[in-house]
Amino acid sequence: MESVGAEVVEVAPPERWEELSSGSLNGARLAERSEIFLDALKRDVQLFGVALSSWINGLLLSGDEYLKAQRAKLLLLRLALDELFVECDVVVQTSTVPFDMIGLPLLALPVGVRDQGDYSLPQGIVLGGLPYGEERLLSIAAAWQATSDWHRRRPQDPSELDRVRALGLQPGSRGRMEPEAVADHSE
Repeated sequence: MESVGAEVVEVAPPERWEELSSGSLNGARLAERSEIFLDALKRDVQLFGVALSSWINGLLLSGDEYLKAQRAKLLLLRLALDELFVECDVVVQTSTVPFDMIGLPLLALPVGVRDQGDYSLPQGIVLGGLPYGEERLLSIAAAWQATSDWHRRRPQDPSELDRVRALGLQPGSRGRMEPEAVADHSE
């Protein structure tokens, strides 16, 4: 990013950032995302696959849990605006949480490859921005893409069996990974 004119500064997460962005306080999104899919949930729960339990949990979230999660979201937003963005305009992140929890814009873009056994897998970053900061995120992505070709590269196309094995899955497992494989791919 420095090669395209960005000044890179290290910014520490505000105090309580990790606690407030944990899964337990992320529950507010469950109710918000489930409500708009009520008709589909009533029609065919199989449409939601292995994620069905989180959609159902969203429908069962109590009022006090929802209120606590909303308060945590507000506090996270205040921390982001008052402490995190004091030193920068854009944050490079490893995941979308908690920006997606609090409604801040995100943009993912490819920046390289990572060797995974016999295969090279795309590596990306997630940029998070200020409210209504999509234009800034898009301009950074455009500048990066103007000086690199990562967005044009495609990984090799392994056979289905090779792909399944490369991801640490067992053939016929229907895409379910063992906890150890998930941990290996999360690093």
